Amino acid sequence: MATAVEHRRRGGTEARRTARATAPLVQKKFISRKIPVYELLTPEGLETLHQTSMTILEEIGIDFRDDIAVDTWKKAGADIRGQRLHLDRGLLAELIARAPSSYVQHARNRERSVTIGGPNTVLAPTYGSPFVRDFEDKRRYGTLEDLHDAARKRLSAFKVPTLWLLVGSDDDIPRGTTGKVDVRRLRALLAELGPHAWVHAHGPTR
Repeated sequence: MATAVEHRRRGGTEARRTARATAPLVQKKFISRKIPVYELLTPEGLETLHQTSMTILEEIGIDFRDDIAVDTWKKAGADIRGQRLHLDRGLLAELIARAPSSYVQHARNRERSVTIGGPNTVLAPTYGSPFVRDFEDKRRYGTLEDLHDAARKRLSAFKVPTLWLLVGSDDDIPRGTTGKVDVRRLRALLAELGPHAWVHAHGPTR
């Protein structure tokens, strides 16, 4: 009798594990706000804020520390002085008028495409800034070593990863029905991708 009960328990546990491993991922849609828009400023206050911001852009300017961005603004007609650009309010109004009020950001899986703009709020994960500033106050692209150092400063020693898997999207991480990482499926993914996809903490930085 005990053997039969033990067998049934094992079968039940294995069935639940199989169900969790094969359960479809549930992707929540983006949020569409239904609350009204609140005007925090009077029309006069809003006009004052607008005119002041235009004056700042025209007379003081704004720095862009990216050559591609600077070149794009130059082609658009902005007054470029080194990395600082000055924008005429008429030109800025013309450029803003061309921008759509909303657009669709297409996913590889079309069911997960999202609409940006309008009443929609889209939340997305990110691992951090692509840039770091070192002790010599130099701004540069971050490396895997920088990521490892940041984790080491914030986590207990036993929690610091020694192996990293860089993925293109959070959707690539296998999860269960509760949203938690499915460790078994993640290990299967690592085995399927092979060592060439793994990055050791003190290995290549790109």
